[in-house]
Amino acid sequence: MSTNKLPLIYIAGPFRGPSPIVVRRHVEAARDLGLRVAEAGGYPVIPHTMTADFDKLLTDQFWLDGTLEMLKRCDAMVLTYDWEKSSGARAEQAWAHQYNMPWYVDVDPTQAHIMGRGWPLHQFVEEVSRNLIASSWFERGYRGEAPPPAHP
Repeated sequence: MSTNKLPLIYIAGPFRGPSPIVVRRHVEAARDLGLRVAEAGGYPVIPHTMTADFDKLLTDQFWLDGTLEMLKRCDAMVLTYDWEKSSGARAEQAWAHQYNMPWYVDVDPTQAHIMGRGWPLHQFVEEVSRNLIASSWFERGYRGEAPPPAHP
C-alpha cells in the first residue's frame, strides 16, 4: 500500500464558446485530460463536467467564482494545452502562480506523438503525490484560504 496521499488535481481550460458544439468540445477535452490525470494517480476535479448543462442558467461570474473556490481546495492544477484562450483559466493559473500551487500545461494532442504523450503528466502527478505529505499547504490544512507567505 502506498504512503502517498491521493492528490486532488484541478483541470482548467476553456469552457465557453460561440456555439454549443464548441462548448461540448471543451467539456470533452477537459474530461479526457481528467481521465489521464486519474490514470496517472491523481483525482481529477473537472468543473467542465460538473456544470456543463448549467451554462447560461446563472451568470458567468457565479460559475467563475465557484470554480475558483474549487481550485483553492485542490493540491495542484493541470491546464489544457489551449488554456490561454480562456479568461477563467488565465485567472486560475494566475491564482495558482501567486500562491505557489503546482501547475502543469498539457501538450497539444496534435503534437503528442512527437512529445511522448503522457509521461510528463504522469511524472507531474507522481511528484505532487510524493510531496503532498511534506507540503506546507497540506501540513497547515490549507483548503481555500491564501497560504502563509513562504520563508526564504
